[in-house]
Amino acid sequence: MKTMNENLGILVNSLNYFDHVIELARAAHAKGKEVRIHLSLQGISLMQDKNFDELSQIASVTVCRESLGSLDLPSEIGDMHGDLLVEPSKLSEVLADCDRCVAF
Repeated sequence: MKTMNENLGILVNSLNYFDHVIELARAAHAKGKEVRIHLSLQGISLMQDKNFDELSQIASVTVCRESLGSLDLPSEIGDMHGDLLVEPSKLSEVLADCDRCVAF
């Protein structure tokens, strides 16, 4: 049986506070928590951040395919991280799997 606080969901839909997202994910991971992060809307631009690879190593990251298509980002970004792209409906699964969720 799952106990509370085992899973943390982080929804990132803005460019603000990415440093906070990284620190929160690091802290939760260090405490043995499973971290799930979903990027959508403007938050997808964070895939270009130098810390994104670290984030992918300490958390399960998904990226909204529809949001990626609506932004003017280099096509290489989607190509490099194609395995992270999911349909918008995946967000509900990410949130349902988490004991706690925060949004940025």
